[in-house]
Amino acid sequence: MTDGNAQDIWNRLTKKTGLREINKITKKPSMGTHSLRKYFKTNFKDPYYAKWLMGQSTKTDKSYDLYTETKIDEEYIKNSKDLFIFSMDLETKEKVKLKQEKYLMVQHKISNMLLVVILLHCIRLYHYCYS
Repeated sequence: MTDGNAQDIWNRLTKKTGLREINKITKKPSMGTHSLRKYFKTNFKDPYYAKWLMGQSTKTDKSYDLYTETKIDEEYIKNSKDLFIFSMDLETKEKVKLKQEKYLMVQHKISNMLLVVILLHCIRLYHYCYS
């Protein structure tokens, strides 16, 4: 997806929902795609993860912070309920919640499988070294 595609999608959504307003001075939409970044940073509960997810972490941050992909995914899912811009009905909210739970379960299974693979490699290495 390109920046242009994202802007087109955003413009269609704001127009369709009646949220599209043109600034009289700049002649640009009042709620452009940059507004999404501001909205995300403001509404994501954990400012450290928000900074990380927005690509604003420095090399120093990355060397000191021990964020794993799994932990970042968990934080995003935990906080994503506060990020909806357009309202959802109860049925849609339940579907989103179920998908998030399913995603976490799959991530957990993958983590367990990786641990098993690592353990098997350790056993194989042990047998190789001591046989």
